[in-house]
Amino acid sequence: MPTREEMQSLAEEIVRSYEDRISGIAQIKEAEAERKRTEAKEIAQRRSDVSTMLKGFDDAHSAMSQELKADLAKVAPALREAEAERKRTEAKEIAQRRSDVSTMLKGFDEEQAGVRDEWQKMTATMQSKRGGVAGAAKPPIEKIAEEAASITPEIAALREKVFEYLANHPDGTKLVELAEEFGVARIQVAKVVRSLIDENKIEKRDLLYFAV
Repeated sequence: MPTREEMQSLAEEIVRSYEDRISGIAQIKEAEAERKRTEAKEIAQRRSDVSTMLKGFDDAHSAMSQELKADLAKVAPALREAEAERKRTEAKEIAQRRSDVSTMLKGFDEEQAGVRDEWQKMTATMQSKRGGVAGAAKPPIEKIAEEAASITPEIAALREKVFEYLANHPDGTKLVELAEEFGVARIQVAKVVRSLIDENKIEKRDLLYFAV
């Protein structure tokens, strides 16, 4: 049997072992607590860094937006003035074209009046020589002048566009392509093309039209 001293020594050893385990567990708990505190600090720091980074992005975006707005504000008057100048130039060109067409039509009217007077004089002379009364028939040239006088500014502009388009397309163009290009009815383009052919400005080969 163990002696009293041995039992006392064993008891003391058991107590020390228990205390050591208690101390070890406390150290482990403290280490775990410290780890959690450190981890919490790192997470908080990361959140702070991300928040700072996002704020930096927002500030940079806001600054860029303000800079773009400022640049647009600087060029906006120039853009408006350029657009206004374009409209003024376009209006002048339209007015000039109308004036040119009006002058051309006036010339046709004057030519028509002169031809009519000469025709009437001739028919009157012929009738008087035959003892008859002068007729009122219109000469062919007067008919041509009347057709020319019926040209509107829009038709005149379309004639110029069609001729210029054909001049820039030496391989030839179909009538349907011209109608699609200028967004007008095919019959209207056909009339314009026919008038240009009569003036020997364009010619037709098979189904294609060419500028002369």
